[in-house]
Formats: sequence, structure tokens, C-alpha cells
Amino acid sequence: MDELNELPQGWKWVKLGDVCHIEMGQSPNGDSYNKNKSGLPLLNGPAEFGKLNPTPVQWTTEPTKLAEKGDILFCVRGSTTGRKNIADRCYCIGRGIASIRGVINKSDTTFLYLLLDQITEELLLKTSGSTFPNLSGENLKNFEIPFPELPEQQRLATLLTAKLALIEQAKEKITAQLQAAQALTAAYLREVFESEEAKGWEWVKLEDICEIARGGSPRPIDGYLTNDIDGINWIKISDATASNKYIYKIKEKIRKEGIKYSRMVEIDDFILSNSMSFGKPYIMKTTGCIHDGWLLLRVKNINLDKEYLYYILSSNLVITQFKSSAAGAIVQNLNIDIVKNVAIPLPPPDKQTQLANYLSEKLATVEQLKA
Repeated sequence: MDELNELPQGWKWVKLGDVCHIEMGQSPNGDSYNKNKSGLPLLNGPAEFGKLNPTPVQWTTEPTKLAEKGDILFCVRGSTTGRKNIADRCYCIGRGIASIRGVINKSDTTFLYLLLDQITEELLLKTSGSTFPNLSGENLKNFEIPFPELPEQQRLATLLTAKLALIEQAKEKITAQLQAAQALTAAYLREVFESEEAKGWEWVKLEDICEIARGGSPRPIDGYLTNDIDGINWIKISDATASNKYIYKIKEKIRKEGIKYSRMVEIDDFILSNSMSFGKPYIMKTTGCIHDGWLLLRVKNINLDKEYLYYILSSNLVITQFKSSAAGAIVQNLNIDIVKNVAIPLPPPDKQTQLANYLSEKLATVEQLKA
């Protein structure tokens, strides 16, 4: 910020420590820590920070440095340096936090809070230690900031607070609209697959219409894998980050020589994520072999519309059955026997195509709303 040649009239350059109280935190005796709310709440870093105010999880009976109600809580150590909260009560602050408070009749704490957003990036340049940043009290207090008179601080703080409140309201509305759009997807799928009409269709098990197998990581015969461009595609579980129903992302190649191939997939095969995006179906648009984090579903019924199968695999009707196989597990994994026995409604082929087209059109609209 010192590259600015001119400041607005009535503004001047001042040291941060000259216009506010800065208290660098100091961790109390570890033996004084407790969780039964004895003493003062203790903050050692941003782990307890919320959207605006912290939520303490530990207390100390031997408080050292204190932050008063209304103080800015500013992280000064580690990768979270620069994160802020407002103290909603008196806190004991550990060495990962500094408290910042405006000086009466000289500086407005709300203005300082907003100003910190603008100077944090340059403040970070003052931190020592590339692996573990540490903003010292000296650097913080001696940092120069552009500073107006108190009435102008208060005017700007009031104006910006009101503007930011409008932005937060807009964010909340957008979030609500996005959630409503996401709920539409489930609603359209329920409309089709949990309707009274669907109850009258033929119900079949997945193993009756698909070959189902578990993926398996390729194993090197010679003890190595390479990225040789003459290899075959290896679809890893990390590729499940694709948002489309088609898998396009290929992350690795596997050398043809010295490799015992794992589970092979073909174009238009289905794969189900076995951990990340648990149970989410994808349709393959390439050939290759799949990691053991996938299950392979290969359609063996020529009267089955693959788009229809994709949508029903995405529905709560099926996801609920999938999740029943992972009940009580710390890490969710699809039980292949349960997948084979998942029951789905299967109308005549022309009805499948009609419903697939209907859902494709409706869900395309949902994607537009999300965008």
C-alpha cells in the first residue's frame, strides 16, 4: 500500500500500533485447560472461529493475555494467518491470535476490521518462515495504513457494513435458490420412479439386467507402472470429481508390457463410485481398466434404455438401497451382493425412452438454474 502516492484529503499514513490496542496472545499453562467451562474460554487459533464469532471448546483457569468483548480476533500464525473473528465476550487468547481494538476518540474498531481485509495480503509478506508463517507483534504494530479522521472512519464503517449486509442477503438468497434447484432433481426423479404408475411396472433385480463386478487396481508384473503413451487408460477413483454423467477425465496411462490388467471397461459401460461420491453412477465414454474404488455394471438386456438406467441409478429409490449396505461402517463401501439385489421398476422399452427424454429435458433446466 505504500506505493500509493496520494491519499484522499484528510487521510494520512499511520502505524497500526499508534491507532489501536494490539495484544499478542500467549498460551496459558496446559495443566489449566479444561472442558467443563471453568475459568475463561480459551482460543488458541481459528479452529473455533465461526462466520463472525468464535465458539470455544476449551477453558483455562490460568488466563494470560485477554481479548475484550468487541475486539478483533486476528490469526497471526500458520496457514490461517489473516483470518478474523469478533470477540462476543472476554477470551483468553493463545499465541496464534492477536486482539485488535480501536483507541477511544481516535479509531473505530469496525473500520479497522474492514480495513484489515484490504491490508492482509501485504501483511502476510511480513510473516517470517515460509513453511510456517508467523506475524510478529512488532511487524503488526509497525505496519503503516492509510487512515482518515474518526468521523470519516465511522461514516465508511456504517456505509460498508450496510453494503456488505446486502451482499450477505444476496448470498443467502442464491444459496436458497441453489438448494431449491438441487431439490428439483430429486423431485423429478421421485415423480417418475416413485409414482403410482411405477408400482405397476415389472420390477427386476440389477443382476437380472446387468453384469456386475468389482474393479481392481492393475498389478505390475515387473514391479513398475509407467505413463507410457502406448498403454491403456486407468480410471482411478479420483476421477469421480467429474460432474457430468459421462466420464471424460483420464489421469494415467499404464504400460502394456509388464502389467497384469485389472477390470476392463468398455464404452457405454456403467461404473459406480464405491467411496468418493458414494454410489454415484457414470457412463463410460472410453475403454480402460478401473480402480478397485469402482463397481462395473455392464448392460446385458438389449431392451434396456441406458439413459433410463442412469436416471434410476441416480434416484433416491436406488441410493437408499445402496446405503443400506454401508450402514454402521466407518468407511462407506458398496456391498456387491446388495447391489446385485437392488430392485428397480422396468417399464416397456418405449416407455423407458419416453421417461429418459422427459428427465433429460427437466434436469437440463435444473442445470441452467444452478448455473
